[in-house]
Amino acid sequence: MVTSEILSSGLLGIELQKDLTELDEVRLHQLSGNLGNDIEGIETYDPRIIGFALSDKEPLSIEERKLVAISSPDDPVGMLYGIISGQRKMFKKAIKNNKLTALVYKIREFVPDEYFTGTLLLPENKIMDFLYYCSLKPNFKELVNKNDPLVLIEFLKGMIAEYNEFIKA
Repeated sequence: MVTSEILSSGLLGIELQKDLTELDEVRLHQLSGNLGNDIEGIETYDPRIIGFALSDKEPLSIEERKLVAISSPDDPVGMLYGIISGQRKMFKKAIKNNKLTALVYKIREFVPDEYFTGTLLLPENKIMDFLYYCSLKPNFKELVNKNDPLVLIEFLKGMIAEYNEFIKA
């Protein structure tokens, strides 16, 4: 226990004690002493090759990992810093924007540019602007996640007139 006398003296003595863990037996087989060569000789297998996934959860994005780091109840200073600095709010917004951007790029995979430029008569440099405009609609996420190009094409066809009115204003 640290007392006020110890603090005022400016000296703190700490006694260390040895703790020895002893193994019954260690056996090393055919190691050359060269770590690079020895590692190459060790047989391993990747469980994913045989269809055994290590995890069915999608890995967290950088922003999600940072948000978890400053939101941990085990680190109250980090939580307080995240709230005061605004980083918590910033990471939440970045995560939301990344998910929206992923949806927009998913449409780009399903619908060819020729549809936008030929059928919808959009200039090529306005395609992304149009898609982000469409992303403001409440049913956008559900439509994209259906993975049905025909449903998306109908949705985009219905949105082009509204978008053209919006950019004229």
